[in-house]
Amino acid sequence: MEPIRSHDALFRFVFGEPEQMAELLQGCLPPSLVGAIRWPTLCRLPDTFVDRVLGTRRGDLIFAAEIGDETVLMQVLTEHKAEVDRFTALQLTGYSVRLLEAWRQEHAGARQLPAVLTFVLYHGEVPWDAPTSVHELVEVRGVDASVAAELGARQLRQPFYLLDLSRVDEGTMGALWDAAVTGLVLRFLQFLRGVPLVEALATIERWRSLVVRVLKHPRGRDVLAALCSWYLGRDPEDPTTLRTVMNKIEDEDLPMRSMLDLVLEMGEERGREKAELRGMRELLRSQLQARFGPLPERGSELLAAADAATLHCWSLRVLTAHELAEVFAGGTS
Repeated sequence: MEPIRSHDALFRFVFGEPEQMAELLQGCLPPSLVGAIRWPTLCRLPDTFVDRVLGTRRGDLIFAAEIGDETVLMQVLTEHKAEVDRFTALQLTGYSVRLLEAWRQEHAGARQLPAVLTFVLYHGEVPWDAPTSVHELVEVRGVDASVAAELGARQLRQPFYLLDLSRVDEGTMGALWDAAVTGLVLRFLQFLRGVPLVEALATIERWRSLVVRVLKHPRGRDVLAALCSWYLGRDPEDPTTLRTVMNKIEDEDLPMRSMLDLVLEMGEERGREKAELRGMRELLRSQLQARFGPLPERGSELLAAADAATLHCWSLRVLTAHELAEVFAGGTS
């Protein structure tokens, strides 16, 4: 599988499957809806349909299910903004309108529209405090109360269900999502975002029993690979490290190993590789300064950005170069 680096890609990979989407929604929709939706009928609509509705928003998914004999359309949208977007409700209402227009085109003879449920998963740094319906954005102050009521009653209402992970602690998360895959993914999204590797290791150790349950799931190995890829993909210093890790996960019999041990090994490998690169840079810096004198600022920048192959190439050039520019000329060729 390809490395997963973004929140959107991770969300689509995991929750693009009806089983995991059902688990997610069952943990946060009202009990009356959870009991009414015929979950075995839940299916993801084709991306070609989604693209017509949402354009380039590739992190979002649209599902359909049955309630009784009728169809309900579900927009499942993800927001990953560092700051809460006050006008999200307006944005999502526009999506809902386009969704219904697209549905009507495919059901030209229908005289009624399907119900639409919009669900937003938010896992930002601060709690969500923006309106969840367009009518809450409409300004009606400064007029008579009866006029304000008349105006307010005729404004757009397309409220969305909000899962604000910033307000959910681990205990509540465990109670709402007992399913292993969904529970572990939500924990990664909320509690490991931006966390240093050492701290992440200690946190994953506490989740060991949950990890074991994930490994027993048919998608468990792929989900763990996606989670590790997402977590490690935030560090752009050495992209080859991520590819090495992904190859390990794909090639090895992961169920025979502890995920904690695997992530620890990832961290150790990353540390060794960075130490080796630092050593190569310092050695080459010493060679350059001994041969050509103090290194200019541009030379230091090139050293800091070079990978192992480039540093090796430059270290060979030092032996024959007559001036510093010859060492850095032409990249690694």
